[in-house]
Amino acid sequence: MILTKRKFSWKLILISVLAFMSLSPIVMKHSVIAAEQQNKEYNEGISAAIKSNFEDARNRFIKAVKLDIESNDDDTFSSLGLTVAEDVLNKKITKDVGKTLCQALQFLPYKGLTKEMNNMFFNVGIENSRRAIGLDLNYAVAYMILGYSYALKGDIGSAIDALNKATNIDPNFATAHALLSALYRSQNKHELSDKHLNRAAQLVNQGVQVPNSLLQRFKKMGLLSAAKKGDLRYYVFQPENVEAQWITIEKLQKLLREHRYDLIPDCFSSGEYRVV
Repeated sequence: MILTKRKFSWKLILISVLAFMSLSPIVMKHSVIAAEQQNKEYNEGISAAIKSNFEDARNRFIKAVKLDIESNDDDTFSSLGLTVAEDVLNKKITKDVGKTLCQALQFLPYKGLTKEMNNMFFNVGIENSRRAIGLDLNYAVAYMILGYSYALKGDIGSAIDALNKATNIDPNFATAHALLSALYRSQNKHELSDKHLNRAAQLVNQGVQVPNSLLQRFKKMGLLSAAKKGDLRYYVFQPENVEAQWITIEKLQKLLREHRYDLIPDCFSSGEYRVV
């Protein structure tokens, strides 16, 4: 089976406001390599989760998110996979729920060779999301993935229903609010769209983490506070220790002033950071 990263045509209206998918062509060799490596890490993260190895899955998804950012690609699916893996490790959901949702995510970022193959990918997402909901009725991320699957298939009504359930369960689910805003905008329901967009921006400014692609879009729209614009996301990669954390510019400057170099991540000395 030949798979490529998904590029949308008319479906892009669903996410045009939020830019979940990047339309910028990858013209640099580094970006191409990063994109290829991202596919590998994402797929291996899915495989590890399906085998119930959620520690490895978590580490793979963290790398996939970083590589998505490096290749200017959308990191929503990698971020959702990371959330699922971390929630299993933190015992917020069972391994069975986590495995089923990773099966739902398996093909969503990709585009098949035919319309029938694409519909198969969407249906895999829908069916497995529903299976996960059957195992846990109160896990908001399952409804988010279900809603995203419906949105990609073009069933906007079902997508909105699923995403509203996600935000009812977790009112602080910023990513779900953001996608709801785009869906309502596509239906010319501007008041509802603005309501969810403003809520998403409010949550992001309060420190709720969202995919980097959404954060960048909010930044361009002027929806981020000055403090949030000053955040740095950094990644530390070691064979047995993979971490993704946040640090503010103010905290970094304070550590430098106090000569607390032992508390400054090594990645900053090698340039392994990204201003968001």
